[in-house]
Amino acid sequence: MLVQNGVVGLVLVVLVMSLFFRPAYAAWAAMGLPVAFLGAFAWMSLTGESLNMITVVALLMAIGIVMDDSIVLSDSIAVHSHGNVTLNSVVQGVVAVAPGVVSSFLTTVSVFLPLSFLAGELGAVLEVLPVVLLAALTASLVEAFFILPHHLKHSLTKSNYSPNKFKVRFEEIFNTLKERWVGRLADWAIDHRWLVVGVAVGLLIITIGALGSGVVKREAMPEIDGDVIEARILLPMGVSLARTEEAVRQVEEALARVNIELKSKQPQQQDLIKRVITRFGRNLSVGESGSHVATVSADLLSAEIRATTLDELIEVWKREIGVLPGITSLILTEPGIGPQGIAVELRLFHEDLNLLSMASQELLSEVEKYHGVLNAKHDLNVGKPQLGMQITSDGQALGLTPLAIANQLRGAFLGETLDDIRVGEFQYAIEVKFADNSTQDINDLLAFELQLNDGSTVLLPNVVKLYETREWSSVTQRNGARSVTIQADVDGRIANADAITADIKKTLLPNIQSNYSGITFEIAGQAANSAETVASILRGFLIGIVGVYLILSFQFRSYVEPLIVLLTIPMAFLGVVWGHYLMGYNISMPSLVGAASLSGIVVNNAILLIGVIKERVSDTKSVIEAASEAVRSRFRPIFVSVSTTIMGMAPLLTETSTQAQTLKPLVISVVFGLLASTVLVMIVVPSLYAIVNDLKSKSSSTN
Repeated sequence: MLVQNGVVGLVLVVLVMSLFFRPAYAAWAAMGLPVAFLGAFAWMSLTGESLNMITVVALLMAIGIVMDDSIVLSDSIAVHSHGNVTLNSVVQGVVAVAPGVVSSFLTTVSVFLPLSFLAGELGAVLEVLPVVLLAALTASLVEAFFILPHHLKHSLTKSNYSPNKFKVRFEEIFNTLKERWVGRLADWAIDHRWLVVGVAVGLLIITIGALGSGVVKREAMPEIDGDVIEARILLPMGVSLARTEEAVRQVEEALARVNIELKSKQPQQQDLIKRVITRFGRNLSVGESGSHVATVSADLLSAEIRATTLDELIEVWKREIGVLPGITSLILTEPGIGPQGIAVELRLFHEDLNLLSMASQELLSEVEKYHGVLNAKHDLNVGKPQLGMQITSDGQALGLTPLAIANQLRGAFLGETLDDIRVGEFQYAIEVKFADNSTQDINDLLAFELQLNDGSTVLLPNVVKLYETREWSSVTQRNGARSVTIQADVDGRIANADAITADIKKTLLPNIQSNYSGITFEIAGQAANSAETVASILRGFLIGIVGVYLILSFQFRSYVEPLIVLLTIPMAFLGVVWGHYLMGYNISMPSLVGAASLSGIVVNNAILLIGVIKERVSDTKSVIEAASEAVRSRFRPIFVSVSTTIMGMAPLLTETSTQAQTLKPLVISVVFGLLASTVLVMIVVPSLYAIVNDLKSKSSSTN
């Protein structure tokens, strides 16, 4: 599906290019894309990467940047070769924009390269994207400078192209848009520059407030429904297999009723439940095996086809199951956690297991009260019933010790090897123990006779006190400290895992620490994994920003003008946040990668715009006139490059396949970020440049 959408996006890119250039000219400009893709494929082959949803999105993101370079070079060559196509005019066209194109490439590298070293399991999934993207851009840069100019020269020389009526009409409409709307808007913004910049800053503050207050929510990864659901059953350790089978039967019968109820809602009234598999002795949620655990697994109608979500199915299934007598826990969940980890995962630490048990039970009961929390559990479970023994004073007086009693019981009930004998090629162990029918129940133990040192015997109950007890089924240690883990799933339709975890950390955990002295805690799962990856994304982003600033400082011969370029990045952030809000998505890890990647695309437009302003100023024009002309001059290439990027990725927004749902937040970040930043760049960057000039003039007059 992703490859199909990529092809559709590529076709749309060529169509958009054909609107602004003659068809042959547009085709040659678009030839940078196959070259870029070949460069990416070559790198992927060398490093062992596959063509998957991450690498395909990287290639789709590369479309806009590659086309940006091709469009800038094509436009410059066309302008310098107007009416007189020579080798010298083509070279002049390339040289005129070469510094900006190279600078744009280097700034893109500065932004993307640090993102290829992301931390955490989520980072390991996402860090492939910038590497593939940079490989594509490197190949396209070579094509843009050494191959594309020759083809464009040939295309301009060969034909006497006359546009058709549609093309003429389109050019008229576009020029009207450029002069009457965009140009006048830019003029007004420059005249009211302080107001425009103030409004932009105000919008940024509102956006940050919306993100911080939860109007736009955050999560580690988008929730995606799979095609398998499991019922994980846990009964008290030691129960018979027959009792577990009864519970399994009740769960399976409930699932059959669910299928009948929901079948009518599916397309063509297909069965929602395709296959059911039951595994006894298995429960991945508790990590135990034995007759007391079982898992009922159901294969479902594909998520791309069915009309019922997993959360809806779980809700109906749980209702149909009803009460399972004597059960310890029943977890209805989708198998597999994914790189984001468990939605809510908390760890308590203390040396006293009884205290840990009480604290974990109290915390678990409070976590279950949160709206939307499902399948809450902890891993400190009671084990099988055991028979404990304590030697009495009479036994000690007879010379018995706990070790001697344990050795005699082990030898009698489990057997003891006396010797090994060899018969021909085979070796046999001679083992002595009670007959199987003498070790069946408690009465056999009560009738057991212990041998004393003098050769006499005594009944076990006469020298040992017997009592029933239960220990823990398992004890977990982390870094040498005993711990208990509380885990829970969250229904993403009605609650947010990050918000719940933050509230637990703020309110519940401090209460647990005050109620149980010595308890320490740790946040794990989705919150910890996302925090690790977010920190690495921010670190890489800051490193990239420093790199961009240094490169632009050399290009502009200024320490102030690069700051104007960098201010375009927060403008893109407006589109990222509100784009997610409009599309009904939460901000997630793919969103942040898309936003960080977007900065490499956005700054290119600002670099070229400021470059034209400086060029116009050097032609003895005022800053106001230069800024106004620069907007009109750069609107066409900026519009074409942004529209090609959006067209290349927009088909993914309509994709319904399961694999595309993970990447939609990334696409939303790029598409809406570009839309917002393009509008704001055309009005805010000239205004900022004019403000900087005002401040310089004021400082000069003061001096």
